[in-house]
Amino acid sequence: MAGGRDRGDLAARQLVFLLPGEGATYLIDACLQKLFEIKVFKEKHHSWFINQSVQSGGLLHFATPMDPLFLLLHYLIKAGKEGKYQPLDQVVVDDKFPDCTLLLRFPELEKSLRHVTEEKEVNSKKYYKYSTEKTLKWLEKKVNQTVAALKANHVNVGARVQSSAYFSGVQVSRDKEEDYVRYAHGLISDYIPKELSDDLSKLLKN
Repeated sequence: MAGGRDRGDLAARQLVFLLPGEGATYLIDACLQKLFEIKVFKEKHHSWFINQSVQSGGLLHFATPMDPLFLLLHYLIKAGKEGKYQPLDQVVVDDKFPDCTLLLRFPELEKSLRHVTEEKEVNSKKYYKYSTEKTLKWLEKKVNQTVAALKANHVNVGARVQSSAYFSGVQVSRDKEEDYVRYAHGLISDYIPKELSDDLSKLLKN
């Protein structure tokens, strides 16, 4: 695994991505309070104005905050196929991406897990089992939150629009509700398995 090196108070780590066989780079702050997905925008013959200087190279890195639960889903779903309750340290294990255990240090983790798992406690130790029903309800809320954000930021998501663009509030209001839901579902689907995405699509249509 190509893990990053510490730079100042930030540490970059490459963690497993939800799609089989692919990897993505994520940035975790030193206090493990937030997780960011790193996207790279590369142009061969471009420069960028940054503050009062011009930076050549055409390479930009975008850090987008994301919910670590999306990454944990990969492991929870895999372990859930065994149909039994397990402690997290036995669920979140990956020989190819050993830094995945950093996800277990996020604050409020146990509270977040209630959205996607069934939980029980034995001898003061907690065990978890993946719940498809709970996960779909959680994802439905994520879609609704995304729809609200799209509307608040006046993003046009009409079927004929090939990329997100900003227009006036009047123009954006003409988009149909189903267009927003479909677009938001597509964004969420980038981080979940296809089977789960299909189930979510059916739920949203009800």
